[in-house]
Amino acid sequence: MSFGQIRNCVVLGLPGNPVAVFVCFLMYVRPVLTRLAAALGREPMRYPVPAGFTQKKKKGRREFLARAAGARSRRTPRRHQGDGSGLISSLREADGLIEVAEDVENVRTGEFVNFIPFSEFGLGQHWDGHGPGTTTLWKRFPVGGSVMQNFETDRESAANDLAERLFFELEKQGNRYSLCRKIGNHARRDNLTLDEVEHVLERWKLESPHGG
Repeated sequence: MSFGQIRNCVVLGLPGNPVAVFVCFLMYVRPVLTRLAAALGREPMRYPVPAGFTQKKKKGRREFLARAAGARSRRTPRRHQGDGSGLISSLREADGLIEVAEDVENVRTGEFVNFIPFSEFGLGQHWDGHGPGTTTLWKRFPVGGSVMQNFETDRESAANDLAERLFFELEKQGNRYSLCRKIGNHARRDNLTLDEVEHVLERWKLESPHGG
């Protein structure tokens, strides 16, 4: 990939193979576009799952592999037959990405790897650890003695951080929220959904001279 700027224009160069383009867009270009749009961005959640394949890689570089980890593979990511960044057919079978860290040289069957479902990017259906096709949001499940944070908690934390920067107080009341301005006219809005909270804060950030 390449990154640059020509006057006020941000330039992002993508690789040539289709799978590589898809992965690089999700992991690197999408966050840039989100930030340029002044939207609320967050890191995609990584879920440790046992690998259902073996893989060698060069040490010193991070790799993202398109893999299926749905109901058919019983939450174990498997390798697509005829793997490669030039074979777009692997994306048709995949429901997420496996992230392999820089210090890893070999991935072995049964070892835990980080799985990033495509639904973390708003693509496809939600994946809750039992495969695609479910309608529930991310659920918490214990892995290695820890408990993974769910999607709603992550959004709520990001909204609370932005509210603080914009001098709002965010209060949760059951499954609804209240926003109160700490300065000025102390404007208050109640009975908001989390989507409405994000919308209000993003709009305030763009329109207010005090935003951002």
